[in-house]
Amino acid sequence: MCFDAAKIRSWLKEERAAGFTAPINLGLPGVVDRAKLMTMGMRLGIGQSMRYLSKNKSTITRMFAPGGYDPTKLLNDLARDAQSLRIQGIHSFTFNNVADTAKWAQAILDGDK
Repeated sequence: MCFDAAKIRSWLKEERAAGFTAPINLGLPGVVDRAKLMTMGMRLGIGQSMRYLSKNKSTITRMFAPGGYDPTKLLNDLARDAQSLRIQGIHSFTFNNVADTAKWAQAILDGDK
């Protein structure tokens, strides 16, 4: 679980340089309460990422600050390199917050975000 577009971009560039050519579908948390996102991360066994956050307090502080995590920013930050990195699609994890995530996705498609 990574919320840093620069790190995701860097990882993808490294994989492409190493010869990985398959299209990529990135998983992106949709609109979800930040506390629920952390709780679900622990339940899903994403321990290494969660340990990283616990060791990097500034990262978690930014995520829980107003405006700290917004899927729109991460999506937009990755979109500019989607073609060159062969990002084929995005899968939104709703964490049972389907209605809000659907509204968010529609706003993206409509150009409102």
